[in-house]
Amino acid sequence: MSLPERLSWRQYSPADTFGQDAVDWQSRVDFPRLREQRLQRTREAMRNAGVEALLLSLGDNIRYATGAFQGHWKYAPAIRYCVVTMDREPVLFELANIDFDNAVADQSWLDVRPAIAWRMTEAAADEYLRRMIDTVRDVLAERGISTDRIAADTREPELVAAFAQRGTDVLDGQALMMLARVKKLPDELELLKQGCAIGDACFWQMKYRWIEPGMRERELVGEISRYLFSQGFEHISQIFCASGGGTNPYRRWFSDRMMRSGDFVIVDLNAAGPGGYYVDFVRTLRVPGPTTSNQRDCYRRCHELLQRTLAAMRPGATTADVAAQLPADDDDRLKTVSLVSQAHAIGLSLADGRWISRGFSLEHPTVLEPGMFFAVETYAADPDGEQGARLEDNVVITESGCQRFSLFEYEDDLLL
Repeated sequence: MSLPERLSWRQYSPADTFGQDAVDWQSRVDFPRLREQRLQRTREAMRNAGVEALLLSLGDNIRYATGAFQGHWKYAPAIRYCVVTMDREPVLFELANIDFDNAVADQSWLDVRPAIAWRMTEAAADEYLRRMIDTVRDVLAERGISTDRIAADTREPELVAAFAQRGTDVLDGQALMMLARVKKLPDELELLKQGCAIGDACFWQMKYRWIEPGMRERELVGEISRYLFSQGFEHISQIFCASGGGTNPYRRWFSDRMMRSGDFVIVDLNAAGPGGYYVDFVRTLRVPGPTTSNQRDCYRRCHELLQRTLAAMRPGATTADVAAQLPADDDDRLKTVSLVSQAHAIGLSLADGRWISRGFSLEHPTVLEPGMFFAVETYAADPDGEQGARLEDNVVITESGCQRFSLFEYEDDLLL
């Protein structure tokens, strides 16, 4: 394999993972390049949608398009915003006072202005919303952009109505951003590899050092949290830890339950690693002790289901091809999404552009392409059984199939 071929291939290889430090002797993650390429992807999506201006209020979208970040607490409230146009730097409207001062100091590549935060202003909300919209329209006027329409990633009725009063239609900017984000750039894949490597190491600690009879679920979650933060993770969205009877039906939280000899322990990591890129994968581990035939059967069926689903994830296949591998359940019967056996794209959030569920993917398929990155999760349990098993892997679609980035071992002796 030639050097150029290897350099192209290595982006998909979990064995080719860089260190996290900056060095002078190797081209590792280049964050200025990453910011520029993500902005290019955003503008490409805008161009394809025929949109000249994009208003972003969700923190993960703002970070993708601008590189601006002041903690994950700002991801959900949408109390700041930015405007992206097809040329010139994005305009970040950051909370006034201390947050504004930090943004000016930290994000020199952006035009930073004080935000008009309208959501928390109670009786004054209508007035503050009008003023917020004025700041957006000012940017468009400065850049000679029509104010007839704008795309926005949040379209609350009040926002849409207030823009309409000024003659501006608000288009769906969230769908636009999901199209921009769904295929990962090489630097994004490197950060995802690093996060998965840390996640693998954390599972090793759980299996071989931490889990023992008498440990409580909340104690294990504490150990996991300490370890992830010590290795450079930014944020923990949620760590699910269910043991024993809590695995059937599976409880997606944790409690003060004490683990007992032979229990299954399902652990699901949902956390933002280096660069803010999420890992989301699951292993079913065991407290030292005897294993029942029910546990073996559930684990084997869960593993077989995961491998069958992963085999269907290849370029050119559709989300319907993948969904067809999943077991029929309430997603089919109720035409809903239960987030049990399914797949979802991840990146700067736990929902990054594609979902795969029997509830809708069989009838509304989309095509898988190289560079898409997914968390693929499966669950198996008998209604009358005491315990169940869950497995989840993080994978990237390559030119020839899919490659796992989450490499921690399965319980091979349960598969015999």
